[in-house]
Amino acid sequence: MLFKSQGVVIYGLKPELLFALGQVDAIFRFRFAHEAVLTNGVAPRAYASLHGAGMAVDVRTREHFEWIQWRHLPEMHDAARQVQAWLDTRGFDVVLEPDWLTPSDLLRRFSAEKLERLLGKDYAPTLNEEQLDTLRRELTPHLHVEFDPKKGEEPWPYVD
Repeated sequence: MLFKSQGVVIYGLKPELLFALGQVDAIFRFRFAHEAVLTNGVAPRAYASLHGAGMAVDVRTREHFEWIQWRHLPEMHDAARQVQAWLDTRGFDVVLEPDWLTPSDLLRRFSAEKLERLLGKDYAPTLNEEQLDTLRRELTPHLHVEFDPKKGEEPWPYVD
């Protein structure tokens, strides 16, 4: 696994996330013959996010896909689903952003001023597909992985 920059902080990541990063990197190496790139680890200022608690990371492949190429690249969606299938039962949530974000998730990513600039003054809270695509193009495609176990989900399988 590679790091996007020296500003990517892993000190404070929960051990479960380190396990997940190894899984993501192995799948990306197998699928794309490239290492995954960690773009966001612990983000101390992200209080309302699991990034702030060391329980979420963002990863992209080393290749810089253009947004439209990424969106229509079946291999990327398949790899994301493979990561999701492997980690989902172990307490992880995996989201391919921005493609798998709901319209309300997308709206929360932008300030009112930026939404107005991108969509016009009179945009409706119910967005059409063209407006959703406009918002998705503003976000950098990446795989968001967070450790947020639900009842009955264990990160480590036990044999006893």
